[in-house]
Amino acid sequence: ANELPIEQLLIVAFEDKEWGQRLAVLIRWGKQLSSEECLTFIGKLQAFANNWIPAERPASWHTCEDLEPNKLGKWERTKWKKWLTESQ
Repeated sequence: ANELPIEQLLIVAFEDKEWGQRLAVLIRWGKQLSSEECLTFIGKLQAFANNWIPAERPASWHTCEDLEPNKLGKWERTKWKKWLTESQ
């Protein structure tokens, strides 16, 4: 019962003035969650990644209800980078 209800997860790089590029995580949850539940689960994921080296540690975490690969099962990274830029 300690499992995170993750349906899809994608890590994308985005431009950052200080670092050049940083990583962001997009998550589609496997069930409907309240805002509080989302924050709790994202907190658990952040804690998991906390010991990663800074260059590999995601700078941001985002719930993305539409996140899914295309019909061929491939990730359209450009599409999701655009989503990330537009959602901020």
